[in-house]
Amino acid sequence: MARDVLVVDDEEDVREFLKSLLEDHGYTVRVAEDGFRAMDLIQQARPDVVLLDLMMPQETGTGLYRKMRERKELKAIPVIVISALAGRHVAVSRSVEGNMDIFVMRHDGSGQSVVAASPSRESQPSWSPDGDRLVFISDRDQRKGELYIVNRDDTELVRLTDDDLVESDPAWSPGGKHVAFVAGEASGQGGNVFIVETDGSDPQQLTEDASEKRHPVWSPDGGRIAFQSLVDDNWEIYVLNVADGTMMQLTSNDSDDTEPYWSP
Repeated sequence: MARDVLVVDDEEDVREFLKSLLEDHGYTVRVAEDGFRAMDLIQQARPDVVLLDLMMPQETGTGLYRKMRERKELKAIPVIVISALAGRHVAVSRSVEGNMDIFVMRHDGSGQSVVAASPSRESQPSWSPDGDRLVFISDRDQRKGELYIVNRDDTELVRLTDDDLVESDPAWSPGGKHVAFVAGEASGQGGNVFIVETDGSDPQQLTEDASEKRHPVWSPDGGRIAFQSLVDDNWEIYVLNVADGTMMQLTSNDSDDTEPYWSP
């Protein structure tokens, strides 16, 4: 039976709670606040099991897990993910000296850090379903506005799009494989709905008519995308089937219908 446990979490209250709980049940417990300290303890103490948070500064839990699996002497140590990702962090766009940067902070406003900083404009951050990555819009590289993905720990910046269109409104699919977005000829004028895989491959244009579109959102099962479309100077809501491209108009009113959201 495992008796030597390593708890890895960047939040002190979580570390102390788990340490106290496990010690009350007879376990020997060590704690680490990030992946770097955790790797030191793993190499020194060889714990029987590691309880691992995924979202941490300096070195994420995902990064630590990969390093353990790459080392023959550590790969057999069991790892249990304890991350309670939902609601723990907030991403915002912030004006900094005339530019826009993306900052990530804990739910109480502490631990604020910038990701993918550049002397350009970054906006519209959207979390991956596992909370480990952000997709956002940037005009870096002298582009009008392209999609980029970056890890929560500010590593592995990847550009998803490279075209003459202006991208906006990125949204992760529930399975984390695709990002939906809108792309048009000019900033602020919307365009058509596209999807692309999160490594930048297989971009697909899902709508082709000339009406302006905005705010694509995935259904919980990942099979449909709802969005708003400007028809005869009026915003209406449509739903698109991702697999076959068929569309259904949900609203037809004299007033604007905007920003659709799916129920869980």
